[in-house]
Amino acid sequence: RRAYKETTFQQLRSFHEAARLGSFAAAAGSLGLAQPTVWLQVRALERELGVRLIEPGRGGGLTDDGRLLAELAGPAVLA
Repeated sequence: RRAYKETTFQQLRSFHEAARLGSFAAAAGSLGLAQPTVWLQVRALERELGVRLIEPGRGGGLTDDGRLLAELAGPAVLA
């Protein structure tokens, strides 16, 4: 069962903050959301796109796809 049915601006924003700040917890604090909400939004985005954006495990960095999406999404979510 999918938590989200389509890619949303909030998913992109949550992913971008996690990528920029380096953690789901930091992104959650920045966005005023709970950490599990940010995690679920990023995972739903990964499922929707069919790619891994953040390496699994504590302190996981961005994958190549994640770096590309962060670069492309930045102007849209920061506007």
